[in-house]
Amino acid sequence: MLILLLLALAQPAASPVAPTDQTITITGVSLKVTGDALESCLARACPPAEDIATSMTHAENQLIAGDLQGARTTLLKSTGRNKPHAKKLPVPVSNLLFFNAEVASLSGLTDSGRIGTIDSLSALKAGLPKDGPQVATQRLLVADVFRREGRYPTAVKMYDAIADQAARSGWPSLQAAAMFRSLAFYATAASISPAYRGEARRRYAALRRLTTPASQTVRDASALLEAKLLIMSDTKANIDDVLQQVKTKRTTTPMLVMMPPVDLGTTLTRTGGTSSITRNQWVDFRFRITGDGTVEDIEQLTRAPNAQGEWIERAQRALADRRYLPLALPPGSTGLWRRERFMVVADQVASDRSRIRTHVGKPRLHILDLTPDADAELGAASNLSPRTQ
Repeated sequence: MLILLLLALAQPAASPVAPTDQTITITGVSLKVTGDALESCLARACPPAEDIATSMTHAENQLIAGDLQGARTTLLKSTGRNKPHAKKLPVPVSNLLFFNAEVASLSGLTDSGRIGTIDSLSALKAGLPKDGPQVATQRLLVADVFRREGRYPTAVKMYDAIADQAARSGWPSLQAAAMFRSLAFYATAASISPAYRGEARRRYAALRRLTTPASQTVRDASALLEAKLLIMSDTKANIDDVLQQVKTKRTTTPMLVMMPPVDLGTTLTRTGGTSSITRNQWVDFRFRITGDGTVEDIEQLTRAPNAQGEWIERAQRALADRRYLPLALPPGSTGLWRRERFMVVADQVASDRSRIRTHVGKPRLHILDLTPDADAELGAASNLSPRTQ
């Protein structure tokens, strides 16, 4: 089972290096088994690398089970034990810090998420060459955090610096990834304000001048970005007509073209004079992406015990209206089955008079991919077992 925490903008399929692995693999072992394994590991004072791996496995299980606070506690404790080992274990410690940062962000702790992501970069720099590809790749994820928080000038400056470094160093996949992220900002801005159109066109052209095979996925993504923005900017645009512009691009993995926004409605409520989000608002959906890129056979698998509100039905309707690029399927295949968690998140701040945190600002929707490996295979049929907007 895979849970994709954190990339609103997809990285290229091929990487020039073996960067810190931000895709977390879930084995499906029960919470008791992973919890007992962690206790056993700590009881015998297991080596730091084993401690990190066992802690992350249990935290992943807790996250899947909906115990966000439990996952955060497990990761914080492991961070306290293992952060000092960054020099000898830069990649495992960086992965641990990054996972902890992402769980903090999912909990609405944006400051902790940002600081933790920067710490994950520092961990790599403690034990790897500071001008190496792994450090540069992790720096890209720090820039993503700044973009996610609306600090666009800082994020774009970082993307451009990474792209320049990658071009000089011969890392075409990383160069393309950084260029695409900055392009996505300018292209989206240009769809709103004409002032950004010149820079967006310049960046489109620069990305398309890349000719290496490693950058092909990102070049395709730039065409997909144009289609998305056309749909966003022209409410009368016919989706099928727009898709004709990218009809030659068929993928073996889903590439989302369009999903309507989800109105979260009254998920944010007022209690005792303060605004707070109803706790543990998440729902898991299972659905099938057909060969033509439409979504069928949607079902709710599970939800948090107190998940409620019209946002759940709205999320399901938005899921039904998604459009993907057409899939390259073998003869007789019914498409790809997916499982995703729709999770409502709102930022938290501590009260001036107490340590109790309250939710502030507008809640937002995070979407986590929980698709098991077996269910993601091409040609999956109806006998399959059930399995951040």
